[in-house]
Amino acid sequence: MSVTLQHAGTNVEVRDGPYLSNGQPTPDAVVYYSTLIANIGELKRYAAQSLLPLYNNVWLDDEIGQLDEQTFMQKLARPSVHVYDEIGAALVYFDDGGIFAGHSIEITIKNGLPCHAQILG
Repeated sequence: MSVTLQHAGTNVEVRDGPYLSNGQPTPDAVVYYSTLIANIGELKRYAAQSLLPLYNNVWLDDEIGQLDEQTFMQKLARPSVHVYDEIGAALVYFDDGGIFAGHSIEITIKNGLPCHAQILG
């Protein structure tokens, strides 16, 4: 079971586990996903720092051209937060703005901190 909702204009999914109680997000869940959403800019920066070399060295698109960190971050759109069944575990997704031919970008969060970024699909 999971609960899907919107918070501050961002789609949020809370999976069954310690962050759900009686089919509703717990207060800890609300704090956790609210904090992740408040730090979306830093998560975009993490994605840029992790994936910018992959774009510029492998996926470079002639129409988009070389990107710097700021431009990469600006292209990331429509974040969604997925809070998992382990305390501190989440995934945050972004649309890629065409950087990786429409593949989503996934940021793995452990203990509230980003630890991995990858493209999906």
